Amino acid sequence: MIKFITTQGVNYYLEELLKNAQTRIIIISPYIRLQRRIRNILQEKKNKGLEIIFICRIDDLKEPLNEYSSHIYDSPSLHAKCYLNEKEAIVTSLNIYEFSQQNNDEMGIYVKNEESGKNVYNDIILEAKRLCKNKLGSRKPTKQQQNQIFEKGVKYTADYLEEIFIFDYKGRAGIKISSSGNIVLFSNPSAATPYNDKEHGEIIYYQGQNTGGGEQKLIYGNKKLYDSFGNDSIKIYLFKNLEYQGEFSINREPYLDKGKWIFPLSAK
Repeated sequence: MIKFITTQGVNYYLEELLKNAQTRIIIISPYIRLQRRIRNILQEKKNKGLEIIFICRIDDLKEPLNEYSSHIYDSPSLHAKCYLNEKEAIVTSLNIYEFSQQNNDEMGIYVKNEESGKNVYNDIILEAKRLCKNKLGSRKPTKQQQNQIFEKGVKYTADYLEEIFIFDYKGRAGIKISSSGNIVLFSNPSAATPYNDKEHGEIIYYQGQNTGGGEQKLIYGNKKLYDSFGNDSIKIYLFKNLEYQGEFSINREPYLDKGKWIFPLSAK
């Protein structure tokens, strides 16, 4: 089915499209500021495990989207507006932007993935996939994106964290440095590893990374973490089993204990 819709219809079909989604939502819009109703729908869908993809102009974002998204892709030249689930699509003039939804005159085409709309829907999906090639990690993130607000207790994927922070080292490591110079720490107490981070009261004694045989050296991530002591311009983010624990600082000078560097961390 293919149907022409105007302002009221665009808003109606957009909300219904989001509510009807069973496996995937794709939001393509240069400018994004979500209405409360849209935020609530997306949060509910994400909690149910749906894949939620945003394609937008990262530099023009007006709010952090990680709470509602699985992936964020940057398209600096984007002007198209399109919204999809696994069965429906809307191609429209409407940005998913609160002011536009409430004040502008809009129009668009509603397409259902059946009968006469099947070929058109497939063409829309192909174009959405093309836009996804402009992945956020392919360009330096904005200051806003580097200061992305994470929600405590929420588990994030390793791929998503790579997209946000753009680490200088792509392999597995407990201490990683973002392209902006901030530090991201990973703790995996449930895994069988030689690292043994300990907690006493409100202090986490984070163990440094191995630097070869023998005593750990004050190089690589250890050096960066050591240098953050007393330097408030460097942010330290901690993830435990990929679950966000919050932003931390080193509350006292790091020290060597039995050949391993220990970094005392306290929550900010």
